[in-house]
Amino acid sequence: MPKNMTVGDLRAALAKFTDDIPVCVSLWEGTGGTEYAEIAIVEYFRRRQLERQALRRVHQSVGR
Repeated sequence: MPKNMTVGDLRAALAKFTDDIPVCVSLWEGTGGTEYAEIAIVEYFRRRQLERQALRRVHQSVGR
């Protein structure tokens, strides 16, 4: 993330990809907008993806 990025810049960039903007903004603000913010946001989305995959597997196994 650029060092001079503002919360507004972050919101605009994320609006193209997700509706989880409040979570991402809180992660960004919690890290002071440092490079750790990018790591925290990527990790958040990785966990969400794993959760969705697990739920899909459960639904598929129940449907059989």
